Amino acid sequence: MVKRFSTIAIGVTLALASSMSSAVGVFKEFTIDETSIPGSGLPANANLVADKLNGGFTEYVSFGLGNTFSAQAYASFGQLFKDDGATLVSPHLLNNFEPNGYRLYALFSASGTVTPDLLNFTGTAAAFDLYIDTNSDTTFAGTNGFAPITVGANSDDYKVASSSTLAGNGVGTLSAAPGAYNFDFTAFTLTTGDQNLTLTGNQNGASYFKSPDPFHITVQVNGDNDQATEQVGVLPPTILVTGDVSAVFRVPEPGSLALVGLSLAALGFMGRRRRA
Repeated sequence: MVKRFSTIAIGVTLALASSMSSAVGVFKEFTIDETSIPGSGLPANANLVADKLNGGFTEYVSFGLGNTFSAQAYASFGQLFKDDGATLVSPHLLNNFEPNGYRLYALFSASGTVTPDLLNFTGTAAAFDLYIDTNSDTTFAGTNGFAPITVGANSDDYKVASSSTLAGNGVGTLSAAPGAYNFDFTAFTLTTGDQNLTLTGNQNGASYFKSPDPFHITVQVNGDNDQATEQVGVLPPTILVTGDVSAVFRVPEPGSLALVGLSLAALGFMGRRRRA
């Protein structure tokens, strides 16, 4: 019986996702200039066209009084896609293990309300900063969900973009698979000037994200959860969530946002039935 319900719930979720995709339209393309990264060397691509970033995330979520939550997370992007996210872009130096590779990572924070069962959440505030790690050696240490992620070995890093403005509220579930989430950010802003004075030249987001100019201002960040585990001995109560993350640039339509919410609600309800 549980298996049958799970199959139905997955089917409903996929149908909603399909409707959302057709309603919103194509992802907006952007061009990356890898030659702008210090030490990237050849064969860095000066005109790398993509429309989707994909990677993984680690998030620490704490719960407070009044069914509230606070979260801190970091994400590493290792893949670029094109053709509305259907085709892998290759070759590129992003997350390349060769000496001239680099890493693109983001630091996220969010807060809002959570249902009494600590499963479904509504993010009323969120922000992220996007960085380039030229030596691919940055380290991350966890928190209790309130204090920012501790970042180490980042003297060679520089910020390329940021946003702290949500379009509506973020929504999602905090359970393990098939938990999922969606945040739409506006006012996506590229950095300018020199973001790291210790490196040769001027390092900034406007040099890395080469076009369009002006750049896209709305980015949709979403994904799914692989696992969610309670952190033993950590106060306030905190869970560790890991999973997949993707980022695309597009202008969401009101109807598509409602479908996202319904889709995530279906996933959350299925998660509750599985644990019952």
